[in-house]
Amino acid sequence: MVETRQIASVTLKQKSIFDMGDYYKFLYQLITSLGYIVNEDDYSQKDTPSGKEIEFHWTCEMEVDDYTKFKIWIECKVRGLQDVQVVREGIKEKKNKGEVELTIKGHILTDYKDRWEKNPVLKFLKGFYDRYLYKPTFEGYIEKIWENVYLIENEVKAFFELPRFM
Repeated sequence: MVETRQIASVTLKQKSIFDMGDYYKFLYQLITSLGYIVNEDDYSQKDTPSGKEIEFHWTCEMEVDDYTKFKIWIECKVRGLQDVQVVREGIKEKKNKGEVELTIKGHILTDYKDRWEKNPVLKFLKGFYDRYLYKPTFEGYIEKIWENVYLIENEVKAFFELPRFM
């Protein structure tokens, strides 16, 4: 049976002037550059009196080995998105203004191919393997998925020109 453990969770909220298209591409390229395959589970857009509301959900997966898979879940909500014109260095540019809420959750999936649950002997060995042999490897993977989640957070902060940590 696949075991899923949530390792890290971060939520970032920002009211800003930005380019929504650039933000979407930036986030996608950032995650794929880390080696993840991005699946867009949901995308919705609706017009409201205060501006557009956009929401999308991504499931980002990376196979680490035959036993372990990293999964990063992304939820992005943009509220009150409006078009604005900004003058930068004497040149008018079209941008967007709105509130962005980004939630990033990092998970580690073990036995994601469900190979160890096929018979009682393998199921018993899986418990032994997880507790004694796999434990140091798993601890390294915890650090890696944690780094990935907070790297994404820091890069998004840099995109919005916010103070970063790490």
